[in-house]
Order: sequence, then structure tokens, then C-alpha cells
Amino acid sequence: MGFRLSHDELVSNDNPLQMLQPIMARSDIFLALPDQAIFNRTTAKWILFMSYQQHIPLIGFSRSYVDAGALAAVISTPEQIGQQTAEVLNIYNDTGTLPPAGYSRYFSVITNPQVARNLNIELPAPSQLEARLKEVEQR
Repeated sequence: MGFRLSHDELVSNDNPLQMLQPIMARSDIFLALPDQAIFNRTTAKWILFMSYQQHIPLIGFSRSYVDAGALAAVISTPEQIGQQTAEVLNIYNDTGTLPPAGYSRYFSVITNPQVARNLNIELPAPSQLEARLKEVEQR
């Protein structure tokens, strides 16, 4: 898709903010992954601040991140997780085997329109983003 990944490896005594700042400075978008060693309550506000200050959209992994200032996130609600769990259990009951591990088939896209406006980004509706992701997933 033409993306170039910028990343670094952190060890326990590294300062995540010092390590992430140069990565963010050379990025067009920043993807936060659910790793508590890096993205915890203490660092989250500074990472959001850095992305906002540098006009780098941050894609989060939870509703809390979007509420706090991330541009968007892909989440699975408890109902969606329950639906997939029921389907997996039905497969197990029918076949005696579990399907291979994978990402949730059911998800929602949430966005922060205020952040999009502040970053001068025109976002499609969340439902359009969800449809696009499902389309790409089926390829």
C-alpha cells in the first residue's frame, strides 16, 4: 500500500517518550498499539500531546484514546465480542475443534470529529470506514 514503517524497540529502562518523539517527527500517521509498557496512563497524555503538537494523526485502540484526542480507533464492543464467542463455541460444539485464532470479525470504527477538524482532515463517516475495512479484509 506504499507505507513505510518507522519503528524502534524499547527495553524496560528506556524512556518511551524520548524514543517515540523522533519516530513521530518523521511520520505521517501514528498507530498506538495496546502495550502497557508504552501506552499507559502516564505516557498516553504526552503521546497524544506530541501527536497533536506535530499535527500527526494518532490512531488509538480504545474509545478512551479517541475521547482523549486520538483521531480514530477500531474497537470491538462487548456485544460484538460476545457474538463472535458464541459463534466459536457453536463451531466447537459442531466439530470438536476450535477455529484458528484471528482478529475479531465484528468491530466498529469510532472517530473524533473535533480532532479531524483541528488537523484539517476530512474523515468519512465511521460506517463508511467500517465498510472499507471489511472490503479490504475480504481480499
